[in-house]
Amino acid sequence: MTTHSMISLASIETEGRLRALDPVWVSVLAEEFARDGQTDAIRVVARGNGFKLVKGARRIAAALQLGWSEIEARIEPEEALPDDAAVRLAEIKSNMLRSDLTALDRAVYVAAWCEIYQGAQPAQKPGRKKAAEAAPESDEELSTKLVLNWTEAAQQALKIGRMGIFRSLKIAKIEGDLRSRIALHAIADVQRELLLLAELTPVRQRAVVDLLTSDPAKATSVTEALALLDHAPGAKPVPVYERMYERFVRLKAPEKEAFFEMNAEAIDVWLAKRATKRGRAA
Repeated sequence: MTTHSMISLASIETEGRLRALDPVWVSVLAEEFARDGQTDAIRVVARGNGFKLVKGARRIAAALQLGWSEIEARIEPEEALPDDAAVRLAEIKSNMLRSDLTALDRAVYVAAWCEIYQGAQPAQKPGRKKAAEAAPESDEELSTKLVLNWTEAAQQALKIGRMGIFRSLKIAKIEGDLRSRIALHAIADVQRELLLLAELTPVRQRAVVDLLTSDPAKATSVTEALALLDHAPGAKPVPVYERMYERFVRLKAPEKEAFFEMNAEAIDVWLAKRATKRGRAA
């Protein structure tokens, strides 16, 4: 049975939230709380002697900023959301229905939803499998399956068709610390910029984010940052293999397979050398 009560802020577990907190919004909420008090309860689920947050991270941050020790909460029984996956799914659903999510926020939520979906699938029975059966699902295959979990109305409201899911999965592959650094940057709400960043090598991604966040006057977009990195006087040339990688990741699965076939001999030699190195290290 769901109840409402004042609970200690110290008793609420808030770690691992998917969405970065915007300090500006937290300050605005703190001002409202100071003037009008808390008008909307947070949502938590009981966990042992404490609680796990489902919805209300900004409100908690605002309350802490004001020095409060307690906050009003809607408390759900532990059996309502029995594990971390159930809590995560509730967080995703409640936030995806908001209208103020950035393109980056949405991508992170979609990717997390995909992880929950995959984790809920029945385990493969033991035994030998064909290579095609044993291979993990591609983003294209996963996108096609997942879109069927949403009603047509939900797809229209959330703009979450198959291609939308596919693009979100690509964006969410940007390293977590880099996502955090650009969460409040203007590019966080421009999908094409995020996709461009996602297609770069990890080294290049980091260089672009460093430039965007360290000196915004020099570059305001991924395109501008790349231009500076590639053409600035004294800039370190981009290795050929990184340029090839950036083109390779844009290929479709059959095109990648064809590339592997064309380079099978070189790949076999590399795999043999890698196995030898690992054997020595062991």
